[in-house]
Amino acid sequence: MDWLPDFVAQHAASQSKLPREASALGAMRLFGTIGSDVFLTPSGDVWALAEVGDGEEWTPLTNVDRNAAICVALKRFPELVLLLPRRPTDASDCSTCQGAGRLREMTCHTCGGLGWVA
Repeated sequence: MDWLPDFVAQHAASQSKLPREASALGAMRLFGTIGSDVFLTPSGDVWALAEVGDGEEWTPLTNVDRNAAICVALKRFPELVLLLPRRPTDASDCSTCQGAGRLREMTCHTCGGLGWVA
């Protein structure tokens, strides 16, 4: 992942109005929705910033949620496919989404958009 720090820095520099915390992490915005944004750091960590009450809350995403966020971001940043785990030979298709990685228009939260579970 030696390419990732430069990739993140390049995209972060082109993004306007990054939150102070994202800038401090050297992170780029992957995508945003009403009330929250998701960021990728140069080390490959994924963080969510959500509006909570009168403030904001930063949360590191782990495993399934991290993979789901990267799968969502692939439309805009296809290079990030390199951050997703490779399917092990003993993995089976996800029974929730039948291997599609999506349920209707939403990322499957069982497999995190991968379409398989180990």
